[in-house]
Amino acid sequence: MFESPVPYPLPQSPSLTNPYWSRATGAIALAAGCGLVSLVAIVLPGGGTAATITASLAAGAASIALVCGLVFAGMARQAQPHVDGLMRGETVADWTFSAETWNAFAERMQSSHITSPTVPRSLPPVIGLAICPTLAIAGLGWTIPFVLVAAGLITWGIIRLERQHGRRHYPLMDAPARILISRDVLATPGGILVWNGMSPRLVNVTLSRREELVFHIASHGHSRATRSEIVVPVPFERRVEARQVVAALCNRPLAELATASLA
Repeated sequence: MFESPVPYPLPQSPSLTNPYWSRATGAIALAAGCGLVSLVAIVLPGGGTAATITASLAAGAASIALVCGLVFAGMARQAQPHVDGLMRGETVADWTFSAETWNAFAERMQSSHITSPTVPRSLPPVIGLAICPTLAIAGLGWTIPFVLVAAGLITWGIIRLERQHGRRHYPLMDAPARILISRDVLATPGGILVWNGMSPRLVNVTLSRREELVFHIASHGHSRATRSEIVVPVPFERRVEARQVVAALCNRPLAELATASLA
């Protein structure tokens, strides 16, 4: 009803590609690397206790990384049709900002700490705990502490990456910035976010007092306190369209949205 026309096919660029394939390949590559380290530590002659501990930690990290990679691969396959739809121009909003306008907004957002909704920090600990019974049944119970340590280290790495989320998601631009929104995808200069299904879940979309769209995102297994927010600027002349976007994504009446924005 209010889909934004796309005058030309969307170009295939880094910001318009499925975000989960890179995470899947990265996790699988990490698993292969950790597996290689574990293998070298095992076959290394005269390694002793240090080699055993190294092999156990590396094997635990490899197992967790492999399962994470498979999960991300499943998320990527489920998200691909939605990304393809965005590439075909199936949007409910298509906004362009000058570099100056976008950079002023991005600098303000970079100063805020916003956690990343695309890599749930609870995933490695959950996987680590899930494989512990299997290790115990297989007679490898002695490796459980090392697996849990490896899960903790991976989680620590995710938290470190989250601290860079503001700069990644709101990069400074030297060209006009384009934002695309569909019923399942948000594409900004910082990349693509696909929600629902196996991927992060869209909890709500609201209009802030600044007349900016706020996407409230929750990763599976996260509590209310750890939900993330993605903020999107709205062109002044598109504020009515922004309310239509909220109505479409949240199935809320436009009259209710107009009343809420004045509260």
